[in-house]
Amino acid sequence: MTSSQETTRDIAQGRYLTFSCPHFSRGARAGRPMSRRWVSADQCLCTHDEHGICDPSQLYSICFYETSDDEEVKNRQQYPHIPADRIGVFDPSGGGTNLIYVPPHFLDLLWITAVAAGGVLRSISLSLQPQDNERWAVVEAILHEEITEPFRPPKAPQPRTENPAVELRGRRRLLTRLVWAAIAAIAAGLLAALWIRT
Repeated sequence: MTSSQETTRDIAQGRYLTFSCPHFSRGARAGRPMSRRWVSADQCLCTHDEHGICDPSQLYSICFYETSDDEEVKNRQQYPHIPADRIGVFDPSGGGTNLIYVPPHFLDLLWITAVAAGGVLRSISLSLQPQDNERWAVVEAILHEEITEPFRPPKAPQPRTENPAVELRGRRRLLTRLVWAAIAAIAAGLLAALWIRT
């Protein structure tokens, strides 16, 4: 999604932010000359910011819009002052939605993510370059998903706490008691039957 213009990235000035994003939504609009899809990551909290760009008490919205390579070329021709490798703009003040334009194959992944089931921790990382006094140019976006439910190994059988010989003696005494109880019950039954006959 870059034109023939030279890229404007300066590694020394590059910044890297990561956001934890619990809520995703998606939408689509049909029209001419093409349809448009978008995915919005809402209530995102900045969790990695080494240069103090974000407000740690602010929740951010990051909206990804689908755009084709042909559209990108036309936009570069129409707006030649826009850096060739910029895909969006990030406003650290959190005043509005931060727009990032992505190709269809990346939007496909986000589209699926927007309706995925729970149990997954999703984060978005942005690579930034300085743009002006208030905003930053976004030059790269990364989606990261991590399974949050911990793996639970099968439980090992509990070790015996008693000596096996002591445990066997206890079971033998219990069995002896049960046998004597059964004999007593049979004897009582026979005596009752004899008493009824007489």
